[in-house]
Amino acid sequence: MRASNKENAFSSFLNRFLRQFHSNNPKKIRIGRYLINKSFAIGVLVVLILILILIAGSCGARGKDKNKDEEKDKPATSQQEQQAEEQQQAAEPVPAGAWEVLLGSNRVAVFSTEAEANAFIDRIKLTATNNADEAKRAKLTPEMSVKEVMLAAGEQPPTLTTNVDQVIAGLLEKSGEVEEYVCNEDDTMWGIAQAYGVDLDELLENNPDIDPDSLSAGDVVRIFKGAPKVVVTVEDSGN
Repeated sequence: MRASNKENAFSSFLNRFLRQFHSNNPKKIRIGRYLINKSFAIGVLVVLILILILIAGSCGARGKDKNKDEEKDKPATSQQEQQAEEQQQAAEPVPAGAWEVLLGSNRVAVFSTEAEANAFIDRIKLTATNNADEAKRAKLTPEMSVKEVMLAAGEQPPTLTTNVDQVIAGLLEKSGEVEEYVCNEDDTMWGIAQAYGVDLDELLENNPDIDPDSLSAGDVVRIFKGAPKVVVTVEDSGN
């Protein structure tokens, strides 16, 4: 309301001024009035635009300050959770590019491919049975399995197995103590095997220097106690 009164007063003043100096020329007065009113309207519009720009700038600055305050107010736990997540991702195991052969839960050999690892198990069966058909039906105790090697952060890859024959021999050979039995006059290899609960063929194989048909008193028979790390049994073919 005050702005309107000021506008009317200013317009009246200009109109009186124009009448005084241009009273003999009404056309110039009309043009002057038009320009004055137009200029005043443009001035008011410019002022309004400047006010809007100032208001928008103030709102933008407040928004930025609010965002900064929110960033400052974020709990430290959020950063800690993010760091924990990154550490967890870094600690996830990765493939080592190798495959391990497990005897139960123990690693006995490592190969570069899964096919080589499975071939190692087949070779154990063939070595124990010395027969291709029986090897296909052979069963290992404890069970052997193949698994891809996974490495944790900072862990070095395992060494690949190269001495395959030596590893197989170590898995199949008897373990434990060796007892020496001194034969009596009436002893037989079959009776000794029964008394110690060992296989007769294995007993003869472990004593190649003794003739089972002419066993004499005083002969010393070696008896391997214990069992091999891997026991190979051949299932019946069903024929």
